[in-house]
Amino acid sequence: MFAKTLPCLTLVAAFVSAATTLTPSPSPSIIIDPLPPLCPLRNVTCCQNVGDVSQPAVDLALLKAGLKPKKEFNLVGYGNCRNQTTSPIACFNELLCCQDNDHKGLVALTCRVLRPTPEPTVTPL
Repeated sequence: MFAKTLPCLTLVAAFVSAATTLTPSPSPSIIIDPLPPLCPLRNVTCCQNVGDVSQPAVDLALLKAGLKPKKEFNLVGYGNCRNQTTSPIACFNELLCCQDNDHKGLVALTCRVLRPTPEPTVTPL
């Protein structure tokens, strides 16, 4: 008698158990910070320095590259700039995303900083 009802009870118990574990429970709201804007690989540039137009060193670098300083250049990378796609050497200087980095390594125009130059660490003796 119990032999016939036992499989049915097992099946019912399994169904009830599955129903209770599959019921979604409300989860707390999770706030996710937005990702930083992406940079097309062709625009990733490594320069020794970065600065704003109208800073004397930036304006001088622009003049050496044969360019007239313009406010729309915004942030400018200068000093041994190299495109990371054509010269994939580790960048130990300013890692930038520049819209125009085709000026023989003298300057890169309309940039934003992806990673600033790492600060040297001094360990006490």
